[in-house]
Amino acid sequence: MRTRSVTPGEAEQVWGSFGALILAVSSRIRATAALQELGRQPQHADILTMIGDQRPRDMATPTG
Repeated sequence: MRTRSVTPGEAEQVWGSFGALILAVSSRIRATAALQELGRQPQHADILTMIGDQRPRDMATPTG
């Protein structure tokens, strides 16, 4: 089986908005050189520290 990248829209169709968010934040680049090359400065060290962010909580809360 071959692997391929998916767009954020495709990921949301397959896993829902919360699942797509979890997969996105779980796939962080950790290599120092790559972070410098991309100019990234992550706000959270890992997903557990991000859980304090209200946005994922809002997405996980059923509406209606």
